[in-house]
Amino acid sequence: MIVCHEKKLIFLKTKKTAGTSLEIALAGHCGPRCIITKISETDESLRQALGYPGPQNYSFKQRRKIIWRERVEFRKHMSVNDARALLPKKVWDNYCKFTIVRDPFDRAISRYYWDLSRGKVEDIAFDEFYEKFPERLHENIKIAPLNDTTQLNFHLRYEYLEDDMHKNNLGFLWKTFQGVRAKTGHRPRSGSGTVEMYKKYPTVAKLIEESCQEEIKRFGYQAPLV
Repeated sequence: MIVCHEKKLIFLKTKKTAGTSLEIALAGHCGPRCIITKISETDESLRQALGYPGPQNYSFKQRRKIIWRERVEFRKHMSVNDARALLPKKVWDNYCKFTIVRDPFDRAISRYYWDLSRGKVEDIAFDEFYEKFPERLHENIKIAPLNDTTQLNFHLRYEYLEDDMHKNNLGFLWKTFQGVRAKTGHRPRSGSGTVEMYKKYPTVAKLIEESCQEEIKRFGYQAPLV
């Protein structure tokens, strides 16, 4: 998550949507007062190599009662509602708020291989993974719900990032984003396309159709033809 005062932008970071790359790119346009949350050590090394500012202003003490204080933090995958609760109303109301969405059929594959590559789960098949962890399909909706259109100003589509950035006055960010590639290499180059995966695991495609109806309908995504 980033709050960029220079550009009056608030970026809410979803999972497996190139969010880290965009976060690094946006940091390049941030000043010393901006809020920049933590990322992994590997990704932070990339951000430092580019000369962009790292984590800053994400942790502070908030007065809850006169007699005590509570330390709170902005987090990388913070939900819209949580961010709104911590930011000053003037900032939230006047800044442009956005996130990234991705075709849930493609994102599900990326999430599966990401968890495998990181050793977060045992070596299990694609269908077994979503039988065991169906909540992975809903994690981005929890970060940025679609049912409240007043929360965010717009959604960038992963599949059309360049077009959507220019359409929403983020052309400056696209130029920076092109030079950043974070969290790549975990998905095999062959055998992991949507048609190949769902031809082999049709039950997962059906599960996604049922579980991600809101995203599919809102952004016009379609089940792969298998």
